[in-house]
Amino acid sequence: MLDFDCSKVILKDSIGSTYTLPIRNSSSLFVSLLIKSSHPDVFSVCDQSILTKCLSSQEGFDVVIKTIGYPMSPYGNYFVTVDTGTEINTIPVEFKTDYERCKSPELPSSAIIECQICYASFDNKARVPRVIKECGHTLCQRCCQHLMIPNKNQFIICPVDRTSTAVYGNINNLPKNFALIQLINESQVYKTKSTGPYFCSTHKDQRLFFVCTESDCSSEQRSMCSECMVEGGPHEGHSYTSSKKMF
Repeated sequence: MLDFDCSKVILKDSIGSTYTLPIRNSSSLFVSLLIKSSHPDVFSVCDQSILTKCLSSQEGFDVVIKTIGYPMSPYGNYFVTVDTGTEINTIPVEFKTDYERCKSPELPSSAIIECQICYASFDNKARVPRVIKECGHTLCQRCCQHLMIPNKNQFIICPVDRTSTAVYGNINNLPKNFALIQLINESQVYKTKSTGPYFCSTHKDQRLFFVCTESDCSSEQRSMCSECMVEGGPHEGHSYTSSKKMF
């Protein structure tokens, strides 16, 4: 009998990302394992598509799963199989993707540059990051304005910790989070320098892995994702080629 420390594997969709899947033989018998990747062109197991491993009783082994190609969909039918000869264990694999994610490890993730209330990305217009002075939390300007509407006493109660902050005049008098604004500006620069395919503007979590080669295609957007090609999509039934050679 095998023990697994997780019910599924979650990988980032960037090339070289890894996830460690610990396996332990909890039986009193010696077991021989055959570990396979369902999509060896997308992810490997210990740098191989198929791995054999023998485990004695109570022995453990870490399977390092690595992203080596771009998945067509983050929630496709991806899995790792661990076959003992008498039983087959299937562990699903999901790819974490975020079209707002910064491409540099030195920059913040999208979760950091989003308002904690509406989850919209901060910007320099309607969603300027404003600091709630009494508690230090940062909310977007639009949410701050909405929080002031129900009361006439010119104060905001922070939804995060219920701290009350007086607002003199209007929302523009709340201080801007300039450090966050600088990070947002830097992230916008780095997002234009992505080393992989861009994300589809229609299907936000899908990368543009393909280019339509249909001669009579009427779509203005020639780059397309896997969702664009299915029934009802703008490139349904069209001929195409891979866009990987472009990056």
